[in-house]
Amino acid sequence: MRRRRASGEPGQADSTLQRLLNRPDMRDRRDLKFLRANCLVQLDRPADARTILVDLTSTDEGANDTAAWALLAKVSLDVNDISRARTAAGRVVALAPTSPEGHVLRALALRRQGDLAAAQASIERAILIKPDAQNLTILGMILADAGNTDAAARAYAKALEIEPNYELAQRMQLAMQPGTAPAVTDAQGQ
Repeated sequence: MRRRRASGEPGQADSTLQRLLNRPDMRDRRDLKFLRANCLVQLDRPADARTILVDLTSTDEGANDTAAWALLAKVSLDVNDISRARTAAGRVVALAPTSPEGHVLRALALRRQGDLAAAQASIERAILIKPDAQNLTILGMILADAGNTDAAARAYAKALEIEPNYELAQRMQLAMQPGTAPAVTDAQGQ
């Protein structure tokens, strides 16, 4: 099964996982459910992945499963379930406050909700932990949304100092030039 996922065959891996999860002795295997959710994401079926992840995170064991909560936040953003994304991201932050992932996911959810001040605070926490091009680009996007174009331009420039070929920062910087429109609306390309 790992070979199938690694070779780029998520459809076959998903079929195998479904068969395994239908077996009575495998039905409750969290690891297989999580793998299946990942396969479904690769198959562009985020709503189906979300259903599995909601189930995984609703158990006592799942309450502390950082990876499941993080993936739930991501797929919830993909299906525009912002309330669930924000809740899941908050859980990631609570479980792993020194990891940037939860802060980034929370910032993306807050940005989608229009709470730009809170989104900025969250992405700035992520930047303190990991000042990379992606996080700085997200900061720039939030600042641009808030109308602070000078600070947004500085954030994009700093992102490109760190990673000169970071395409999203390049596109967002270009979009800030007069007569151009933004190519994307968030770090996930949506």
